[in-house]
Amino acid sequence: AIYIRQTKPHNYRTVLREIKEKDIFNIIVDTSRENMNLFFRAILQLQMNNNKYHYTFTSFDIEMMDLEDFKYNQVNITAFRFVDAETRRVQSVLQSMKNFHPIGSKILAKNGMIET
Repeated sequence: AIYIRQTKPHNYRTVLREIKEKDIFNIIVDTSRENMNLFFRAILQLQMNNNKYHYTFTSFDIEMMDLEDFKYNQVNITAFRFVDAETRRVQSVLQSMKNFHPIGSKILAKNGMIET
């Protein structure tokens, strides 16, 4: 079964409470970076930050967020992004990263993508 909810930042807690009451543990989150801290705060307030929960974020900037509160309680957080590496803009950004001193030359894998 799939349970889909669309909400605004002021309503994150209400929707997360519904999800918790329904024993749903796999959650896909698509929200802007500006709202991410509100979402994380709601997770913490509702104690939905343990190993039962798996959050998949579609946010481009998840690695820029402070995830310290989630580090030691085994919550599963996955994030991904889709980038067309063939576009000129992406190739230009990757080349700029590669040229960055001192670690730039090591940041790209042999296939031209960012090493993670």
